[in-house]
Amino acid sequence: STNGDDVVIFVPIAGGSFEMGEEGGDSDTAPVHLVTVPDFEMSQTEVTVGQYRPCVDAGQCGVPSCEWTPEAGDREDHPVVCVTWTQAEDFADFVGARLPSEAEWEYAARGQGQAIRFPWGDDVPDCELEVANYGDCVGDTMSVCSYPSGNTTDGLCDMGGNASEWVADAYHSTYDEAPTD
Repeated sequence: STNGDDVVIFVPIAGGSFEMGEEGGDSDTAPVHLVTVPDFEMSQTEVTVGQYRPCVDAGQCGVPSCEWTPEAGDREDHPVVCVTWTQAEDFADFVGARLPSEAEWEYAARGQGQAIRFPWGDDVPDCELEVANYGDCVGDTMSVCSYPSGNTTDGLCDMGGNASEWVADAYHSTYDEAPTD
């Protein structure tokens, strides 16, 4: 693409240690445990339709199961949705990257592991807070980075809303026996 809309911008994240998880949350986020992550890079935004399209066009990524048109349209700057974990992994390979671990994702979402619940702090998102495309407030995805007040301290967008993201780890119902690095 000549307009640069398909370029993935990677942000360096300095590694460190943090308390991963949340006590009193659902079982998926407990127990809280100390985790160390090395330096890594993360895409500044969720993968957009426009970023994903060249991978499909090259035959390296499968077509998403919804919200996809064969030709570029008015959603090119929205996050690509309805992709499987394998399609997300294929895209990461296509751009010379990898999916983040769950620990890396949480560390990045919490601004290098700060003791906060969300990228913007501890305030629970709602339709009035305007820090994320959350729940049914909008009813659809929005252009990435539409809520700059919800960005992480490293400038990552939409870590608290807009679309769900895949991570490299397999799902486990608790953090019991989870790795610490």
